[in-house]
Amino acid sequence: MAADIDEGLASRLKEAMDAEGFSQAELGRRLHVTRAAVSNWIKTGTMTRRNLKACAALLNSSYEWLSEGRGPRKPTDKVMSEGIRIEINDLGNDLVRPIKGVLASHPKAEVWRLTGEAMAGARYHPGDYVVVDTAKTAEPKDIVLAEVNRTAIFRLYFPPYLFAMPLGGGGAPSQTVDNIVTTIRGVVVARFSIS
Repeated sequence: MAADIDEGLASRLKEAMDAEGFSQAELGRRLHVTRAAVSNWIKTGTMTRRNLKACAALLNSSYEWLSEGRGPRKPTDKVMSEGIRIEINDLGNDLVRPIKGVLASHPKAEVWRLTGEAMAGARYHPGDYVVVDTAKTAEPKDIVLAEVNRTAIFRLYFPPYLFAMPLGGGGAPSQTVDNIVTTIRGVVVARFSIS
């Protein structure tokens, strides 16, 4: 299904490819599509949302800029990241004690605050705090912190895939992470909701 995009997509895609030094063949290889598919995107300015998101991540461009021409081309951590690492000293008093309790049993853990809604179907919401054990090995159905192009994402793990939960928790099928090299950094071992 083609995304609803404006006429400038083709020129923005070409601009991002030039800026990041990608040929059509290299972009196709990295996204697991043919060079002809990339050529078609540049000629017609149409592509699926999944490919559009994958291109944005790979070309170090914000999705908003690539798809609609809004904002700067280069993403900022706040635009792209689904979480921000938090130091324990930056937490409110009501969260310090319970989070320190979890950290005591997970010495290689980090505290993150969610900023994205990818895991809303699993009842993880922006503003929630999660403890991520970076020493724990991911098992099927774990919520994991992964990194794609230096961007933090939280996903449901089903080897060898990572899935975003459908918003609202049901009905819509899960989506795989874009065809970009993704590294699992740790497993979510606790969640603290602020709502």
